[in-house]
Amino acid sequence: MKDEEEPSLLFLLLAHHETKKLHRTIHIGFLGKDYYLCSRCTGKYFGVLAVFVSFLLGLHIPVWLHLLIMALFPLPSTIDWMTQSIGMRESKNWIRILTGHMLGIAWGLLFLSLIRGMLYLFLYGVLILAAYFASIFIFILKIKPLKNPT
Repeated sequence: MKDEEEPSLLFLLLAHHETKKLHRTIHIGFLGKDYYLCSRCTGKYFGVLAVFVSFLLGLHIPVWLHLLIMALFPLPSTIDWMTQSIGMRESKNWIRILTGHMLGIAWGLLFLSLIRGMLYLFLYGVLILAAYFASIFIFILKIKPLKNPT
């Protein structure tokens, strides 16, 4: 995609990066068209898929491990995104894919707990997710404080 082109809705849904940051995506040429997939999201979707395939194949993990994975697996992705956002470092696509995959496993377990009717486990997962969102929100406020309208 050229910098001057207006991004399409499909581009924004799949890549959701500015055209100058396409190095953070996976480029796929298909039927003469270029598609860009967000690296982290690609890893995330494969992580969710891996959880459901494992479940369908009969792999069941104990509740304590389920909770531990939901609590810890999003951490590398969060740290990678935060350190990249403040300009401390530029992540590599393989790191984005790997940390996204770990995040996807955590999300997959969250969805699976809901599907399996394990409401208490799902609620713990939602609390964990809320803690991550709150920490990211606080982080964003620290690096970009709200402007005073006066």
